Amino acid sequence: MSQYYFLVASLPTLQLDTPPAMSFPEFLSLCHEHMSPADLEAVKAARLSEFDEAFDRCATAESASLLIRWYRWEITLRNALAKLRALKLGWDPHPYLHEIKEHLGLEALAQEAMGAADPWEAGKLLVQARWSYLDELEVGHFFDTGKLIVYSLKLQLLLAQAAMTRERGEAELNRVRGVMREEIHAGDVYE
Repeated sequence: MSQYYFLVASLPTLQLDTPPAMSFPEFLSLCHEHMSPADLEAVKAARLSEFDEAFDRCATAESASLLIRWYRWEITLRNALAKLRALKLGWDPHPYLHEIKEHLGLEALAQEAMGAADPWEAGKLLVQARWSYLDELEVGHFFDTGKLIVYSLKLQLLLAQAAMTRERGEAELNRVRGVMREEIHAGDVYE
């Protein structure tokens, strides 16, 4: 795996619960300047969602393995959450599940998140769990493509977290309530 000492050393430090000092396009621009095209593809393939076969674009088996481990973990977590949500609603969970080898312990994490006092706390718990797993994936990667893949995922996680504020959540809730009121009142008029 290629080593990118200057690039990794020049990146701002990422800290959980702290808005990042750079945007995702800025990060990709730096990677484009310093990385080989094949390794850049591996970094671009790293996404918090969009679980397609993007990791096939990875230049090395090691970077593909890292991404596969991330995707398996994330899909397993999402499956556990989907099962609990479906159970809560009395729905069949199978249409919402993706077939994947399960990781032990994620069901407990999903239950803890579903039992949180409010969606904000559940979201924080899931961000912390994702961050911890990314820390595990980062072990042994210091200046290589794997380090940059994990950095990319952590940056995306922080940017998503920074975009979620209580104010924006309350505004969206009020918007949805307004739409529902309008639909209810419109239905009363026509019936």
